[in-house]
Amino acid sequence: MQAASRLPSDYPADEPLVRAFIGILVPPAAELLESLRSDAALATLPVRWLAPEGLHVTLAFLGEVPRRSLAASWPALAAEADHHRSATLRLAEPEPFPDAQRPRLVVAPLRGDMATLEQLHAGLTDVLGASGFAVDERPFRAHVSLGRLRGPLLRGQAAELSAALRSQSWDLGGPFVARQVVLMRSDLFPDGARYTVLAEAAMAEKR
Repeated sequence: MQAASRLPSDYPADEPLVRAFIGILVPPAAELLESLRSDAALATLPVRWLAPEGLHVTLAFLGEVPRRSLAASWPALAAEADHHRSATLRLAEPEPFPDAQRPRLVVAPLRGDMATLEQLHAGLTDVLGASGFAVDERPFRAHVSLGRLRGPLLRGQAAELSAALRSQSWDLGGPFVARQVVLMRSDLFPDGARYTVLAEAAMAEKR
């Protein structure tokens, strides 16, 4: 993941669209990812593990959007983040996503101060909708994506994946405090997405 302080409006005029999302970085997920990548049972399955840099929970995926619209809406989004207090969160045991029968991802759900996270998601979604962005109407399931399944699984591999994930206690790290919302650029490459932090917005400190 690359870091940058500039807003999307600073990009050259010949780059009118930015593929972007709003999220929270999850530092302990890097340790969990390493333990999954080194597991012998999982190594036999067609999982492409994600890069440890930029592991995150997505609060709102924007897709490809005009950079000027994104820059214009960011102050309102940052102000919304400041209305919500920081949240203490932790990783749960990794699992197939969206379900064990037809998994597309391996994810770690989040636990802890979920009420704050859900309120933050709802508030950001409202701001985006009022700003003219298309918003995802599906229920919010807070998770960190760790690996992506490569193509359809062979018979029995979905069950093997679930069994391998349940086979041991993983290195979940300890609780962490989410204090910032990040606006992220996502560029797609053959080996996966690469992320750039475009802007950061602080959440309110706990009182």
